[in-house]
Amino acid sequence: MDSDALRQGVATAASLLTFEDNPVGFRAHAMYNFATGTGSLYDCAVSSRCDGTWEDFRAKHALPSLRYQQSETLKSARNAYRDVNGAVSAQSETRGRALCNLGNILDSSARWVEAYDCYVAALEADPTNGNASGNAAILLSALAARNPARPGHVASLYDHYLAHAQEYHERVVELAGQHVAERYLNMPLQGVDYHVHEGKSDDSYVRWISENRLPLTAALEGMGSDSDKWDDAHLTSVTSEPGQLRPPDVFSMVNVLKGEYLVARRLAFDSLSALASGDNVGDSGTYVDTVDDAIYGHSAQALVLAHRSALDLLDKIAVAVNHYLLVGDDPAKVSFKGFWAKRGSDRMRKELVSKCPESRAPSLRSRSSRWTSRRTVFTRERRPLGTRGPIGS
Repeated sequence: MDSDALRQGVATAASLLTFEDNPVGFRAHAMYNFATGTGSLYDCAVSSRCDGTWEDFRAKHALPSLRYQQSETLKSARNAYRDVNGAVSAQSETRGRALCNLGNILDSSARWVEAYDCYVAALEADPTNGNASGNAAILLSALAARNPARPGHVASLYDHYLAHAQEYHERVVELAGQHVAERYLNMPLQGVDYHVHEGKSDDSYVRWISENRLPLTAALEGMGSDSDKWDDAHLTSVTSEPGQLRPPDVFSMVNVLKGEYLVARRLAFDSLSALASGDNVGDSGTYVDTVDDAIYGHSAQALVLAHRSALDLLDKIAVAVNHYLLVGDDPAKVSFKGFWAKRGSDRMRKELVSKCPESRAPSLRSRSSRWTSRRTVFTRERRPLGTRGPIGS
């Protein structure tokens, strides 16, 4: 791969984007070529460090140190692919390709949740994109290997997407080449017939949660369970100081975070439903018409409160991480926006990198006693405490 030729191609595509009188659809294609060329520049940097095998290329492609060095290149490619997807003039096939490629970049950056969303969105844009479904199957296979939560659920989705990629074999050849199409054909189906609860309920709230993928659960699609307690994501265990008699504070923190999320979610649904239906039952106020199409009243203000609650929840997540990783920031001054990176920078603070869970944070990851949560009690014989909480991302 000639990096100089790629840079010249990227520069040409960038110059085409400056033209104002482009034909319909031309800008989307130019942006797609710019994104693909920019992403290929990173591939060149990876190839120069590889032994020539696919396995070595794939391993080095995901190296955090290399991605950190090339962060601006990757960021430029990601933003360009997003612009293609958002372009009104972009054809569905082009949007599908862009979303699939964006998913690949995100997956290599360990942002697999976003990558999965991109593959699903690529199939919505272009249902024949077998490369997107094949990449989703590979992602799910890796997920099942490192995280055994809901194995039947993950296996059923793996089979669904792999079968789609194999069905559209010729399309994969067209999109990604014969070698990729053959790889998908050689991947085995698990033969799992597992029920995926999709939230197709008479309850409009459940349908809304499922459609917008808002349940707090380890499931990738739907509600994850037929139970009425489907918000079942929780902390499994943490390690604490020897002799610590009470559960670590992180359990209380995630319980609070989870409860506030559920309240904000319900408030958002109720207010959006009321606004859509024009239902002002219970609103005793009269409001002056401000002649600017503004909406006032219970429903409008409830939606604002839901939004504020969600923003407040983000700040509390930062406070919990600050406490759990012993970062040492003043909790009263911690905010989600300012916690992760220093002002003026988009790179994670060194204090957080050094305090990641793989390091030895002394009070929570020492040689010591282990607290394991269950549905209603801790394993130690102390008073019952709630133990549910959201999974950290």
